[in-house]
Amino acid sequence: MPDEELTIDVLKQTQAENRYLKETIAAMRDQMERLQAESIEKIQDATAAANDEIMQLRAAVTAQREELERTAFEKGKSIQTAVAGANDEITQLRAAIATLRDELEQQAAIHRELLQEQDRNARDEADHLKQMIQALRTRLEERVD
Repeated sequence: MPDEELTIDVLKQTQAENRYLKETIAAMRDQMERLQAESIEKIQDATAAANDEIMQLRAAVTAQREELERTAFEKGKSIQTAVAGANDEITQLRAAIATLRDELEQQAAIHRELLQEQDRNARDEADHLKQMIQALRTRLEERVD
């Protein structure tokens, strides 16, 4: 029977070792499942954070794009306003130039007429003076004779 006792002891030891190994396996499986769940949770958290950041970035890009479009529109509107203002000013200046040119031409015509009248008056006066001189000479000559 000593062999039987030895066999029973070995069997008990083997069973105890099997129980210990099964418990170790169960504990390791639990730990692995817990780690796997934590890993999945971390992945989900990271994915949620990345999705939040993506949404924020998209919103920022949209806001930037809208701001850029608004700025471009306002710039275009400002340019159109400036061009329209410049064109209006050019039109007004051209009209003023035409008015001043007409006025200058009228003044020049009036000046020419005045010069012609002065020339006529000077010629008439010169003719009159010549006639007077001639008449005075004639009278003088008549007296001298």
